[in-house]
Amino acid sequence: MSVNDLTSGGTWLPVAYAFRPEAASTFWMDFGTEKLEQPFFSQTVKRLKSRRPPAAEAVTDFEMLLKRFDGEGFTSPAGIIFHVSRCGSTLLANSLRTCSGAVVLSEAAPVSALCHPNAFRRSPFRRPEWLAIRQLALGGLIRQYSLAFGETPKPVVLKCHTASLLVMALIRSVWPTTPCLIVVRDPLEVLVSNHLRPAGWVRARHVPMKAVSIFGWPAEEVHGMTEAEYIARGLGRFFEIAASQQNATCRLIDYRDVNIQTMQAIAEYFGLPSGTPASWSKVTTVYAKDLAGRRRFTPDSERKQQTATSPMRQAVDQYAQATYQGLKTRLEWPSAAVLNPSIVH
Repeated sequence: MSVNDLTSGGTWLPVAYAFRPEAASTFWMDFGTEKLEQPFFSQTVKRLKSRRPPAAEAVTDFEMLLKRFDGEGFTSPAGIIFHVSRCGSTLLANSLRTCSGAVVLSEAAPVSALCHPNAFRRSPFRRPEWLAIRQLALGGLIRQYSLAFGETPKPVVLKCHTASLLVMALIRSVWPTTPCLIVVRDPLEVLVSNHLRPAGWVRARHVPMKAVSIFGWPAEEVHGMTEAEYIARGLGRFFEIAASQQNATCRLIDYRDVNIQTMQAIAEYFGLPSGTPASWSKVTTVYAKDLAGRRRFTPDSERKQQTATSPMRQAVDQYAQATYQGLKTRLEWPSAAVLNPSIVH
């Protein structure tokens, strides 16, 4: 594939990379007319691969992506969403997709791979080059996606994986002026949700070395943790970072305060064209992660509070509750001002 192939015939977008000491590669996929309408980026890629025939794929050297960065236009995202898991961030991402022209990359592998501190450890790039390479690659990626879905560049919003909170300072160093949002939730409710359906960072507990790479805890320490302790300690760490990162360009919102009014406020904060109340209202009535959009949303905070076990409560009280309560005093959109319980996710 050549640079000309990326600008004529097909909608070629980067979806993954391979780094080896002797070479670095970018994997591309032809999205055709497919848009990022699924709740998660991986679901769109899976859908493209399951087509008959499947979407075309190609591999180029990594420099092809770097060449897409021109230093102008939409080389920075309009906004970045960080979150503590099971806290309404997917609902927010879905709502921002209704803003005219906005492209939402939700937990996209080609973004998170570049944001890992040691992303280029096995690449041909020398460590002093990593910061510049990361900036060029991410700028090229954002530009490529901003140009993919229409005749004019579109604003791009990134919704990061939960564990990306741990490298939030690194991500913000790439885009220091980009507005960021951190979504938090009562840690007991997050713990109960992850007990029922463990997220990736929770499943890592069963692979201690992977947990070590996420949190930096000693493997033997991870091995000795109960599930409740592991989740509560992880949440405590996420909350600590959220507190340290909040500033003029990084705001906080709680799960209980996510509603149509705050969706509009967040769209404005990111500088996006406003969606319509009707489209936002529709988003709030369905379960955010439902691909088909048919499953109705049912409030679950009260149920999760009631079903939490004593060990869960003890773990949360020991490792996460105090920091969370501190964050609640610093929320940008307090519930007393805008909360409408009938449309909260």
